[in-house]
Amino acid sequence: MSVDSNLHQEALDWNKAAEYVLSAEAIAKREHAGALIKFDGERTNGKIYTVLLDGFRGQDLFFRMDTSDLLGTLAKAYPFGDDATFDVAQTARLSHLLSEWDRWVRKGFVLSLNFAWVDGAMSYSAIISGEHGVFEHIHVEGKSILEVMSNATGQLEAR
Repeated sequence: MSVDSNLHQEALDWNKAAEYVLSAEAIAKREHAGALIKFDGERTNGKIYTVLLDGFRGQDLFFRMDTSDLLGTLAKAYPFGDDATFDVAQTARLSHLLSEWDRWVRKGFVLSLNFAWVDGAMSYSAIISGEHGVFEHIHVEGKSILEVMSNATGQLEAR
C-alpha cells in the first residue's frame, strides 16, 4: 500500500529540512543526545514522519511527534538561530537524499535515520525496510549522516 502522493510535502523545502537535520546532529553532539527521523510508508493515518530527540540523561530534552508536516516538526524539534551556518555542499547532498527518502516512503517503505552520542562519540545508522516485511531490511552504520543515508539509499536502489 502506498501513501497518498498528494500530501502537501511535495512543495517541501528540502534544503531547509537538511539544515534542521544538521541542527539535530549539532544538538545531539552538544547535549550527548540521540535523534531519529523516520519516514514510515506503512502508516495509513497520513502521519508518515516521526521526529525524535532524546537527551538520555534524565534532562528535559525530549521531543517526539508523529506528523504529516515534516518541515514544521523538524523546526520544533531541532531549532537553530539566525546565526547558524551550514556547509552548502553538505546541505545540498543531504537535501537530495531526504527528497529521495520521501519518494521511497510514498512507495510504502520505512526509512529511519538514527544518530546518537554513544561512548564518547557520535554513532550513525540508517535502516530501510518495506513492502510489509517482504524484502530483507537494509541496515547501514557509519561515521556521518551522509555516509549512512547514501549507502542505504544506494543499496535500496540496487535491488
